[in-house]
Formats: sequence, structure tokens, C-alpha cells
Amino acid sequence: MYIGTFLVQLDMAVKAGEIESLETALDILGQEGLSMVDLYSGFTALHTPGELLSQLSSRKIGVSSMYHLFKFDYRKENIFKEMKEGTKKQLELCAKMGTGIFMPVPEITKPYASESERDLAARVVSEYMNDVTFLAKPYNITVVVENFSDNKCPFSTVSDIDRLLSENPDLYYTLDTGNFWFNNVDALAAAERYKDRIRHVHFKDITPSESGSILINGRACESNETGSGIINFPGIIDILSGTGYNGTVSIEINTAADLFKKTERSISFLKNFA
Repeated sequence: MYIGTFLVQLDMAVKAGEIESLETALDILGQEGLSMVDLYSGFTALHTPGELLSQLSSRKIGVSSMYHLFKFDYRKENIFKEMKEGTKKQLELCAKMGTGIFMPVPEITKPYASESERDLAARVVSEYMNDVTFLAKPYNITVVVENFSDNKCPFSTVSDIDRLLSENPDLYYTLDTGNFWFNNVDALAAAERYKDRIRHVHFKDITPSESGSILINGRACESNETGSGIINFPGIIDILSGTGYNGTVSIEINTAADLFKKTERSISFLKNFA
């Protein structure tokens, strides 16, 4: 397994003045064991793709995946026609950056009026994911989906993910070790349930707290470095190892303070299992 983290987190650490530049961050973390980064498709607002690739490759750091958050008005009649060209551009960017994993993240733009509306949104998301997997084949890119933590989203619960994966045999799963906690599902159980469909992993730790800075579905917590909270990472790594998983585990931290230090401590923790 490779240890990764999100480029946006490193950019945030630079912006906060915690580390002087992305280059310095990559130098330090690369020496400590970082070998991959995850990209958000909006990274081009800060980085030229060619220059970023050069910075990464000179440090022997690769790109593990790219995710793309987009507006998704599931009620529009021509939604698939509108999305097709945009999706192709994102897949082309994935290919240019040398990653074989793409995670489209539909942002539902309108609230549900009823449970039937939620079901409609879920059906449209499923149909769209089928289109994305078809478009990705010429690029040899694997399309993955992760569950959202907010259960208002039509891909947040176990039954939601079961449905998406059963309806889309070419779609795979990104295990996010923190998101299911907000729906009272144990991450270890999720890893076991979806182990044969996991192609990417976000290592997010959870520290429950009544006054936590993250509040979703009535559950509050803090998101700190990997290994500091309640998630059973050794157990999850055992499950992944048992399937022969040889992809990336990407450190994800959802609080802004001390991002660089928390990433360093996360790498130190994960090196015990690499």
C-alpha cells in the first residue's frame, strides 16, 4: 500500500503559513514516507498541471486519484447531455496527471420534497455513474464512488451504496473510514462489506465530541490525524491486505488547524503498517 494525502490540504497548510511552500511540504513529507497525492479537479486554479507533475515526479510522488465536485440538478431534463462534455474534460485531466482513478461527486443542488424525490435523485446518480464508467473506459480509468456522511444525500447509507454498486458493475468504491460513522456504521464493518469493490481509501479518523467542530446527522466530532481517534485502522488494514489491495491510503483531515503537523503524524503512524 502507498501512503497519500490530499493536495488541497497541503495548499491550505501553505496558505495558513504553517509551511512556506508546496515544494517544501513535498520535500519533507516525501522523505517521511509520502508517495502519493489526491487531486481535486479545481487544482488548476493554483497549479499548472505540467509544473505540478514535474514537482511531484522529481520527488518520486505520484497522483493516486482525482475527485470532481459538480453541480447536479437531477430534475433537469437535459442533465446527461450537459454533463457529458464536462466529464470528458475531467477524464482527460485525470489521464494527463497520470492517475487511473476518478471520483465524480454529484452535489445535489435542491432539497428533497419527499422520499420519492430522494429515490429519484438516487436513480439519476446511478444512471450518471453508469455513463461515467462507460466514458472512462477509453482512458483506462477506474471510476469510484464514496458514501457521503450526510444522510440527506442519496449515496450516504449502506443501502444507498449497495444499490449503486449492484446497478453499476463497473463502478467501484472508495472506503472513507470516517463518513459512515455519521450514519452509525462501523468503518471496519464497511471495509469487510465492500472489500471486493474497494479501489481507493480515505483514512479519516474520528474523535467524538459533544462540542465537536463537525456536526452531521446530529453526531459531532473532531477530525484529527490518523491513529488519534476511534477508527480501527489496524483491523481495516488487515482486511485490505487480505484482499491483496495494493493501492493508496490517503490521509484526510477535515479541520484546518495544524494540517501539516497532523499529516506528518499520520504518516508516522501509517509507516508502522506499510
